[in-house]
Order: sequence, then C-alpha cells, then structure tokens
Amino acid sequence: GQLFRRGLDDDLGRGKFLISTKIPITDSRDSAWQELEKSLAALGSHIDVLNLHGINTRDRLKTATRPDGCLKACQEAVDQGIVGKLAFSSHAGPEVIVPALETGLFSAVSLLFWWTNQRNAASIDRATELDIGILLLSVAEKGGLLFKPTRKLKAVCKPISPLVLTHRWLLAHPGVTTLTIGAARPGDFDDHMAAASGPDGLTEEEKTLLRRWIEEERKALDGTRCE
Repeated sequence: GQLFRRGLDDDLGRGKFLISTKIPITDSRDSAWQELEKSLAALGSHIDVLNLHGINTRDRLKTATRPDGCLKACQEAVDQGIVGKLAFSSHAGPEVIVPALETGLFSAVSLLFWWTNQRNAASIDRATELDIGILLLSVAEKGGLLFKPTRKLKAVCKPISPLVLTHRWLLAHPGVTTLTIGAARPGDFDDHMAAASGPDGLTEEEKTLLRRWIEEERKALDGTRCE
C-alpha cells in the first residue's frame, strides 16, 4: 500500500477533525488493499477510523476476520500509520454484532439503534462494557423520517421537535459517542445542532414528552406495533 497526501492537512486544519470511511469486506488481502488505496487517493489524507462495511451475518463476520484476508490489509495499514483505528458497520442485531465486538479487533461500531427501534440495546450495552465507540446510523431517516415528521407527531412532541427529542435521548444513552445525520443542505444541521447543544442528560420536560410519545403510540397502534 501507499500513503497518499495532497495537502488536505494544511488546507483544512487536519488536526481539528477525524476522517472515517468504509471499505467492503473482501476475500483477500490484495483486494482489500485496492479498496484502501481508492479511499486514500480520494481523501488525500490518512484515515482515522476505517470501517469494514456490512458485517451483517455470521458468515460475513467470519470472512471479515479471517487473518489472511481483508483483515491482514487493514492491520498492515494500521501498522504503517495509514489507518488509525479499525471499526465495522452492521445492519444486523446483537446475534452478529456482539460476537464481532468480542473479537477484540475493533475500536468502534456503526449500528442501527433509535428511539423508534431499540432491538440493538444488547449490542449497545456490550460495546459500552468493552469501551468500544458507538456510532448510530441514519438516526434522522431510518429512525422514523424525523426530518419530516407528521403533524400528529409534532403535536405530541411540542414544543420540541421529534428529531431533537430523539437525538437528545440517544445522546443521553450510555456509550453512544456519535450520531450520523446525513445532512444534505446547510440548513439540515439546525435541529441536529440544537440537540447537541442541550444540557447533559434529559430534562424533565424531555422525559415527559417521551412518555407522552409512548402513550400516544400505544393508543394509536393498539398492540399492533412491529418489532
């Protein structure tokens, strides 16, 4: 592998932010290096956090952690200082994520966990126990299309927006380090920043609104909610 640099460090003040990217799980060390070099060339800098993308099944976990496969290239990149930390992303549940966390190979995980779907609570708990960074994927979109809430949901959460309320709950959750928000326009940051600038922990008003959300959902769904 080669280390690509094109002045990004100087132009943008590289020490002020972290770069995280992902490569697909490949069957060989050489193909993984090809993917790595594409990312390095495009970014023009070293990678702080490299994710092996899509450990969604036990078979994919086995492939990703084979010592003579893509993991070998990743470890070589870490040894060369091209990559800082190794992580993984997954759309699976605890049955796959927890064993991946327990390999001891990864410093962070990107997973699905939202106020509206908490099936990965056990994954969150185990990552917290192991001091592994937790990044939550698609919290505004897959977490309930909260960037365009329904009129009823806005009324239930008033005077706080549903997006801010759920973000505040996620950020107060032990172990959660980062929310990935998918902003497409500058204005999309407004609600996200409002959530980040709140006090540590949930306020009593926020707790009351979350309880109201649960109560109204139960009334509306009458026990038919899918998990």
